Parts: sequence; C-alpha cells; structure tokens
Amino acid sequence: MAAEQSPPKSGRSKSPDLGRFGWANPRTIVRYLLSLDDTPHRVALGFAVGIFVGLTPTVGVQMILVGMIWYLCRRPFDFNCRAGIVSCYISNPITTIPIYWFSYCVGWYFTGGDLTRDEFAKAFQYSGFSEWWATVWKLFIEIGWPLVIGSLIVATIGAVIAYPAIYYLLIGFRAAAQKRREAHRKKVRERRRTESPSADEPKSLVRAGEDAA
Repeated sequence: MAAEQSPPKSGRSKSPDLGRFGWANPRTIVRYLLSLDDTPHRVALGFAVGIFVGLTPTVGVQMILVGMIWYLCRRPFDFNCRAGIVSCYISNPITTIPIYWFSYCVGWYFTGGDLTRDEFAKAFQYSGFSEWWATVWKLFIEIGWPLVIGSLIVATIGAVIAYPAIYYLLIGFRAAAQKRREAHRKKVRERRRTESPSADEPKSLVRAGEDAA
C-alpha cells in the first residue's frame, strides 16, 4: 500500500453542501471527503464504515450507529467520524428502496422469499417516528432474513471496495495538489528572479557613475 500521507497543514475541512438533494449527489460527498483535514487511512476507514452502515436496513438511525461505532471502536481502529456520517447518505429517500430491494434479492437467493417489488416498497412508507418503528418491525419480521442476510453481504462487499477506492483517490488528489503548489512556487521564484535585475539596475548605474568620477 502507498506510503501514508498527512493532510496539508493549511487545509481545513469544509462543510458539505447538503442543500436541496445535496445528500443524493455523490460528487458532493466525494468533494467533502477530499477536503477533510485527516490522513487518507482514517478518512477511507470512516468512509468504509459509513458505506457499511448505509447499506444495512437501519434506515433512520444510521448516523447514530456510525457515531456509536466510532465511540466504541476509536481505540482499536480510529476512523474519521465525519467521513462515516456523510457516507451514510448513500442511503437516502431516492436510493433506499433500490438498495434494499437488491439486498433482499441477494438474501432471497440464499433463504428464499415471496415479496414483489411493490409489496417491498410499501414496507418503507412512513410519515412519523411511530410509523418508523412499524417500518423497522416490518423489515425484520415481515421481510425478515432475506433482507438482513442480503444487506450484510452487500454491505461487506461495499465496505471492502470503498476503503481502497477513497484511500488511493485521496493519495492521488493530495499528490497532485502538492505538485500544483510546487509548480506555483517555482513560477513565483522564477518571476522574482527575472524581475530582480531590473530592480537592481539603477543601483548599478549609480555605482558605475561613482567609479567614473
């Protein structure tokens, strides 16, 4: 694995623009991850944890779960909690049903099941906190093991892919940024070097006049 790189000292993490549909824009999430002032390992690990949780049937409490995982596991394997929380947005009102339906189909392959896609989608219709608990009950009782097993399989594969993807993306992004900074500094030095003779020219003329006198 490539050598670990520390973030630029002057870099500061920016808040993600999660305005209208911002949570559903992968580019917004990636830009936020690239702006985090942390090591590639911690950011990538946080991203992987967030992807894992976001692909499990824990809709409504995913960010809380990431925070709990970070608190309980910060000593064995510390990760960037903000990266994990933002990555949970992979599961949002637009993607929840397609993701969970795919996970259900994967689980159905191993355990069997008889729900249609329309029946599956109805299980996610809720408008309040009390109905959310009813939704969770449906997920684990009516839909049951196919979704749970399928989600664990999909979430594990997703997390395994997520870590190296973001890790090497951060390595490349920061290396390119460092090259741009060095190129800019080189241009500034060259510009100053070319401008310095003209600045010293009056002094040299004065010296030449004094020598002539």
